[in-house]
Amino acid sequence: MLAVCSCLWLALNSVCAQATIPKFRWPMQAAAGFDDFDYYTITKYRDNNRSKNDSIDWNGGKRTYDQHEGMDIALNPLPWTQMDEMVVDVVAAAAGIIVLRHEGEPDRNCTRNNKTSNHIAIQHADGHFSVYQHLKSGTLINKMVGDPVEEGEYLAKPGSSGSSTAPHLHFEVRKPTWDLKLENIEASIDPYQGPSGNTQSFWRNQKPYFEPGVLRILTTEPGGISYASCPATKEDFLEVNHYSTSDVLYAHFFMRDARVGNILIYTLFDPNGNAVKSGLKVFEKEYYNFWQFPFKYNFADNPVLGTWKIVVNFGLREYADYFTLGCPADQSFTKPISGNFGSISGGKITSTAQIENANVRFEAANAISLLPGFSVGNGSVFKGIINPCFVRATLVATDDVDQAMENLEVFPNPFTGSTKIKYALLSSQTTSMQVYSATGQLSATPLSAQTQTAGEHELSFQAENLPAGLYFLVLQTGQSRSTKRIVIQH
Repeated sequence: MLAVCSCLWLALNSVCAQATIPKFRWPMQAAAGFDDFDYYTITKYRDNNRSKNDSIDWNGGKRTYDQHEGMDIALNPLPWTQMDEMVVDVVAAAAGIIVLRHEGEPDRNCTRNNKTSNHIAIQHADGHFSVYQHLKSGTLINKMVGDPVEEGEYLAKPGSSGSSTAPHLHFEVRKPTWDLKLENIEASIDPYQGPSGNTQSFWRNQKPYFEPGVLRILTTEPGGISYASCPATKEDFLEVNHYSTSDVLYAHFFMRDARVGNILIYTLFDPNGNAVKSGLKVFEKEYYNFWQFPFKYNFADNPVLGTWKIVVNFGLREYADYFTLGCPADQSFTKPISGNFGSISGGKITSTAQIENANVRFEAANAISLLPGFSVGNGSVFKGIINPCFVRATLVATDDVDQAMENLEVFPNPFTGSTKIKYALLSSQTTSMQVYSATGQLSATPLSAQTQTAGEHELSFQAENLPAGLYFLVLQTGQSRSTKRIVIQH
């Protein structure tokens, strides 16, 4: 019916003409620089039993809670880190006109309350509305009520503003008769078609109820990951991609929608292609949010320098991640490449290889040269990344230096404008400090090379002229390096 030209803003813009429901795209996407397999889990759907105390979702399940009017798409597996590093975008599910826009609310809430979230609402051509809540403060699109947006246009970053326990997007669809009051939950409708859902889907490509898969493979320093728990709102971990022969590998697999009877198989390969460790996990419970599986490996048992590979098979798909023992020298590839393949170099990589039916990752500290003859066939994926190669805690013992540094701290982090960097030297050292972008480009030099005495040091790093995003702070003392992830916000 075309009574939709109660279309508040659309009527004014002469686009209220279609009687069919909008077909939505997914309202989130990975931002530039995102480098994991996926970024979300669906924690809750709309409650389609509007009587209290007997909730049911669109598929007839209990993946909801009483009177929940939308769906919650949570950042996972490290939600606070993903929010701070701003690696995910919230985008318009369909073209329309902004009819609500509110920001300025704190975005690190981790409890349910009655507070208002940062939010945007859009009215679409048929009169229906889409609503986007819990957005990150200071990231909303620079458009106002009455302005048009295109399908897929950036709206904001997901956050944890308002009544929220962790970073996520609350997405919902509201009827054309909605009065623009968020508290009017009876105006909401389910965008999913299903046994207990809508008779037709609002999605162009409706996702299945279960999406089993691996979100991320993460290698860390000993100690692994300390997860945030209210009132804390930040995970504590240090990712390591370059180990020394005296190190122990700590690897973590993060899965989504693991169901009873699902099987996970993992294998660790050394640079010679030998499987040095493997394992199998049969799930005895359902984990629709996410589930973590850690394991460790002592490199002293097999200290082969070069690029190592972890392969995980789960949910009818193979996932691969790469790290190094040491910083390998220059690499060159001429033969055809297939399957999951990766190479990391502390120098440069050159290739004339033909990539067919493959997922290939090249990572080099200085340069990647793709020479005549190099090609990527249909269906293949190639990713080339420039990243500095610094072996974790590389310390050179001499008569003068037993250790180089300790306690590299950055506070605040994330930060806007400037931050304080503190560190301690255990002896007099030639010290310098660089900041690299996520793509490995030198972005700033907070400290040029100079001799510093033993003891505590502090400096202020001004970053007003750098774009917001993830960076790597590298402190070099003598022949030692320490790296810390920093996030610049605006």
